[in-house]
Amino acid sequence: MSIAFGTANASLQIVDNGGTINFSSAVLTSLAFPEMLDRRENIESWHINTCQWILELDEYKSWKRQLRGLL
Repeated sequence: MSIAFGTANASLQIVDNGGTINFSSAVLTSLAFPEMLDRRENIESWHINTCQWILELDEYKSWKRQLRGLL
């Protein structure tokens, strides 16, 4: 999937089991707004110990020792 705003050849293509859907640049441009990328650009870097606590849980350690798949 690719998205480009503000260009003549902007398109969004979604492919799933039902087929392919193409959206024109006019549709994508009409949905765009100046602040739409602000959140992504303002996300702070992750902390080095983010989610480290999960690795210490007994439940996680038990799950990790099992010989079956992810689910």
